[in-house]
Amino acid sequence: MAGLPILSIIVFLPTVAAIVILLLKGDEEGVAKASRNIAFAATMIDFALSLRLWGAFDPASADFQFVESASWLGGGITYKM
Repeated sequence: MAGLPILSIIVFLPTVAAIVILLLKGDEEGVAKASRNIAFAATMIDFALSLRLWGAFDPASADFQFVESASWLGGGITYKM
């Protein structure tokens, strides 16, 4: 997948979108419209990335696929998904 952390994006994008929606300011109608647009965009990005994973899945392999791993905070702590 060329180093793109697709699993992490799929998992954390809705949370990031929700935080952005919570931080919106303005009149009620404008915030409602922006909230819908942000939620729709996050949903479509998640869906497109999920389709990309589905297309790259190898049903013949019994190994874990799409594993993400990175060292975190300098020490022996790792992020693995």
